[in-house]
Amino acid sequence: MAERIELKWVPGHMDARGNEAADEAAKEAAMGDSSEKKKLPKQLRASDGIPVSVSAMRQKLTKDTSKAWTDSWTESPRYPKFCKFEKKGRGTNFEKLAGKLRRNQMSILTQLRTNHVPLNFYLHRIKRAENADCPHCPGIAEDVDHVLLNCSNYIQPRQTLQTRAGRKAASKRHLLSDKKGVKHLLEFLHGTRRFEKVFGTLWSEKDAKEREEESGEEDEEWRGEEEEAEEEE
Repeated sequence: MAERIELKWVPGHMDARGNEAADEAAKEAAMGDSSEKKKLPKQLRASDGIPVSVSAMRQKLTKDTSKAWTDSWTESPRYPKFCKFEKKGRGTNFEKLAGKLRRNQMSILTQLRTNHVPLNFYLHRIKRAENADCPHCPGIAEDVDHVLLNCSNYIQPRQTLQTRAGRKAASKRHLLSDKKGVKHLLEFLHGTRRFEKVFGTLWSEKDAKEREEESGEEDEEWRGEEEEAEEEE
């Protein structure tokens, strides 16, 4: 007796219980998790089972690798320090920034977040500096807070930073995680020249131009929203 298969079209993403179950079963089968042979139609009872989807296996490998990395990273002792600057606490802002900054920019941003940066406070701790003092402010430790917010040797770059960021210039979270804040920070660090030997050029004319273009695009979006609001009124 011939087997009869009936197909019915249903709209996708409509929470149809049968459709959702079929979709889940199809995903499992694509990953190689098939039903017992005796429960399958004869046409699908090949000795090697249902062919595995290469695309599905790649997706699974990517997903498993990402999960393994995430699990390893979240168990790291540096994770809490790194993510305390994130609103969601999981490094989501940093991930978005990663594709928009150069390697040396990402490197110093990571080191500033974890306080493992080549300043005397950290260098003294790992026995790479005679003391932890700031070379410009005797008796005061040269750590991230001091360089960003207080060191008297960087008054001019800090004034530029305050002009760019306003009151947020005193917010480490803004400077170390916000898209605009990070760019203002990089300009400030470049102006101090404190990290030039280790990280090279942290801010260039190209960076400044890109920031202006992004700012212009945001202004256009804001004006567009304002015009739409006026039309609705």
